[in-house]
Amino acid sequence: MKSKVVKVLAGSFLAAMIVAPVARADDDRIFLLDGSSIPPDGASWSINVTSEDFKKVVYRQSNAKAVTQQADSAKVLKIVRGDIPKDWTVAVDFRNEGLLPDAAEAFVKASGRSRPYWIKQYGLFEAAECYFLDRDWNNAIQAYENLIAKVPNTRFLPQSLLRMSESYFNAKDIDKAQSGVRRLRSEARAKGFDKRWDNMAKFWEIRCRETKDDWPKVISDYEGLKREVINSAPRIANMCSLRIGYGYIQQGSFTQAREFYGNIAAGASDDEVESLAGAYLGLGNCYLAESGSKAGDKLKNARENYLRVICSYYDDPELSSRVPPAIVAESLFKAGLCFEIQREENHRRRAYSLYQEVVNEFSGTEWADQAKKRSR
Repeated sequence: MKSKVVKVLAGSFLAAMIVAPVARADDDRIFLLDGSSIPPDGASWSINVTSEDFKKVVYRQSNAKAVTQQADSAKVLKIVRGDIPKDWTVAVDFRNEGLLPDAAEAFVKASGRSRPYWIKQYGLFEAAECYFLDRDWNNAIQAYENLIAKVPNTRFLPQSLLRMSESYFNAKDIDKAQSGVRRLRSEARAKGFDKRWDNMAKFWEIRCRETKDDWPKVISDYEGLKREVINSAPRIANMCSLRIGYGYIQQGSFTQAREFYGNIAAGASDDEVESLAGAYLGLGNCYLAESGSKAGDKLKNARENYLRVICSYYDDPELSSRVPPAIVAESLFKAGLCFEIQREENHRRRAYSLYQEVVNEFSGTEWADQAKKRSR
């Protein structure tokens, strides 16, 4: 599938793991989550990364090659490489063109090399990520399992365990998703993963229970996790907030949900793109539900919030990569639905155009399926 979705990576791990060429093998560079790098800007020395796993990244400085140093893997954002094989570049080109199945095959092929050291685990991980982005859940699960089997200590172990759980969840196999989350929590404790992985596992445990528990209990659990991580993991706290608002909608508490989403939108900084987009989508859903799918001010407010997601984030090249594709796809579809309900000729044309955007760019999602039906 060739799609704009490649641009909308949803804060995807791919965006942080891209391996880009510099000059030569001893010109590697490690970028850290705090914004710094090794070597720092303007340094007169370079480094060569010699090994990495889920605990540490080991490197040598060019001016002290006999001495190895290490960085905590939990603090590493990405590693920019100086030794890029040609077949790796081919795989990256496929991915950047949106040819995700072809990219996955090319990454697997590249992973068969014995050198450089990193290519096996990176190739297998990137292949799995391509399947995940292509919403090919079965192949994604198999690819992550293949990586863990072949490189048990891979630096991408926590990410892969989480992605497998998400893949099972997206495939609506909730029991296996729950098992995957428990596996992640067990591995996190046994192997000393950074605390954020245990917190992410807790979040997905609650997501899985949305299909089984009553909403008051689920909302209470999200509120508890939010209080626990509000200072240490603000992104997870924001994710909890968005699900709490969704829970209010499911209970029919539209006014309460609208106030909750409004508080998120008012309190989030401009940099909290995922939270803002999710809040505007939530506000749109509140107004749409309150409108009873009838033309009027409520429907107009719903449409404006959906369009705000599209115009502010989807159409912005710099911000779109930080918004989950699910938020964009739903906003596009429901903006189209609002135009359709207006029953005016120019509005019907806009509705059809938005439906086609969902079908073309987000095929395989529930919103694309609904858009196809309404486009007939």
